[in-house]
Amino acid sequence: MVLSVLMMVLGAAGAIVGTALVYRSPDIGQGLTNVPLPVAVLVFGVIMFFLSFLGTWSSMHHRKREFAVFLLLTALTFAAVVSVTITAKWYQDRLRDKLQAGWHKSSDGTRSNLQNIHNCCGFLTNQDYPGSSCGPAQNINPAIPPCVEYIVDRARDKMSLFIITGVVVSSFLGVVLGTAIPFFNILNSSKVYKPSAGAAAQAQARG
Repeated sequence: MVLSVLMMVLGAAGAIVGTALVYRSPDIGQGLTNVPLPVAVLVFGVIMFFLSFLGTWSSMHHRKREFAVFLLLTALTFAAVVSVTITAKWYQDRLRDKLQAGWHKSSDGTRSNLQNIHNCCGFLTNQDYPGSSCGPAQNINPAIPPCVEYIVDRARDKMSLFIITGVVVSSFLGVVLGTAIPFFNILNSSKVYKPSAGAAAQAQARG
């Protein structure tokens, strides 16, 4: 019961945070990548919120079939969170190269917008594909820093937060599974006697 409540709280928090992130910044690379981590946070939050209701209802009413569905969906969610977290770590290790490729492929408007936000020009150097907001590359002041550190550091911070969240959520789901599986075994082996309507009526008549 306590785990279900915690699961519900985590799910609601994930849905709220994911929605806020999608609204503010749907891409960790500020338009240079297509990695929708906020969407993943939102989806996992909604799934966990749903699973908390299913787990609580099926355990309180001793519904073996529904509890088995809860176990299966929780196990699949656990596997998905672990997989996405590992993928995020792999991507984080290659973040600089991915963002550089995204910079070179992005529109002039995207590059100029990022340059205005961070007061920088170009990516690796201030002459590495600068947006038009910095003017011609040959006229850029050498003292103006490139954008690489600003963009990569911000993206890495977002990715680190996502990875930490993934580790926490997967650990929590592991505890849920470790607790729910023994309960399911007990539930599956128990035989709860439920009298038929006729038997219940006869017993009531005798009383």
